[in-house]
Amino acid sequence: MSEQRRAARGRVIYGGVLIFNNRCSTMSCVVRDFSANGARIEIKHNALLPDHLQLVIARKGREFAARVAWRSEGAAGLEFTEPTASIIPFDRARARAANPGARP
Repeated sequence: MSEQRRAARGRVIYGGVLIFNNRCSTMSCVVRDFSANGARIEIKHNALLPDHLQLVIARKGREFAARVAWRSEGAAGLEFTEPTASIIPFDRARARAANPGARP
């Protein structure tokens, strides 16, 4: 398999939560590799993943908009769809979702 990443991924073990279906559905995952541009996750039921979702990593206090770049049995590769400079802390994203008319 050829290397197609724009940034090297560091090996990590973070607990993560995938959010999709207009923030009505969640699924736990384990983040195994992480970079500024994407992550490799381990999950139990990757057939249920939509093409676009949010990845929340509580340990980093961050939420990342992502698209599924690849899938395999029990794993998936995510590509972050927003530049990391525009990623906001998880608590601020949660407050914005609870009050969409408020300014960040």
